[in-house]
Amino acid sequence: VHAVCGLEPIPGEAYAAMAADEPATCADRCLSLSSGVQSCGAFNYQYKDGLATCQLLTAEGLVQPEISMAVPIFEVSSSKVTTMGLTSLACYAKKGFMAGHKKGPLGVQVVREVSA
Repeated sequence: VHAVCGLEPIPGEAYAAMAADEPATCADRCLSLSSGVQSCGAFNYQYKDGLATCQLLTAEGLVQPEISMAVPIFEVSSSKVTTMGLTSLACYAKKGFMAGHKKGPLGVQVVREVSA
C-alpha cells in the first residue's frame, strides 16, 4: 500500500528532475526548511519513467479524528500505482514533526482509499 499526504503544500516548493528513484534529495530539501512559518513537515514523492517529483508540505491541514491530531492520507493500492505507471508513490514525514507536535505525537488518518 502507498500513501499521499493531504497536508498543505509549501508555495514554490514542488520539484521535478530526471533522476534515479531516490527520495533523498527531496528529504534533504525538506530538512533544510525546518523552521519558520512555511517549515516542511512532510513531502509527497512520485517516480515514473526516470522522472522524480516531490511536493514539500507544511503542518497545515492536520485533522483531529479522535483525541490526538493526525496527518490525513490517501491510501493508494499497489494495483492503482501500477495502473498509473508509477514506480514509486509515497508520503514521507519527518520523525520530529510526527513526534514533536504541540498537541502531542501525531497519528495518521486515512481519509480515502484509492484502488484500481
